[in-house]
Amino acid sequence: MSESPKYTITHEGDKCILVINNATPDDVDDYSIKARNKGGSRMSRCNVNVRCKFKYSFTKLWLICVYFLAPPRFRLPQKFHDVLNYDKGEPIVIKLPYTGSPLPNVTLTKDGNDLTKDKNVSIDVSDRGITLTIRNTDKNTSGPYKIKLDNNLGEDEATLRINVSGNNLIISF
Repeated sequence: MSESPKYTITHEGDKCILVINNATPDDVDDYSIKARNKGGSRMSRCNVNVRCKFKYSFTKLWLICVYFLAPPRFRLPQKFHDVLNYDKGEPIVIKLPYTGSPLPNVTLTKDGNDLTKDKNVSIDVSDRGITLTIRNTDKNTSGPYKIKLDNNLGEDEATLRINVSGNNLIISF
């Protein structure tokens, strides 16, 4: 990484500081820094939600992360805007990236029915994504699913269109 309008690198004595300027949710990522000198090297990592400043010296290594609170926002890749196709009996596992802090509450509905506590559905929430798992799939699993994220700062909603096809047996002579 080098100095640019996005990244500022400054020095204070034996310390070097990296600042991510005008941080946005697109800067959410895992960052690492490595300090090296004749005595060896040290590395540190940080999972960044919105803004992170790195500081290090050649004798000590510090990593300071500053987190900001923000409403949840989906960051869905293009593939989620199309119909998602699965085979009957195949478990559906969908990872949905989002930004926001604190962690959101998640609600999943299909045809107006809340599936959040359904025995065939599990929803795992991490600080960077939602993992939705639907088990025991069949043709009745097909349809639009609405997934809603909310925290005390706001909410966001997305619709996933899922199609589950039956196992067709083709016999030819």
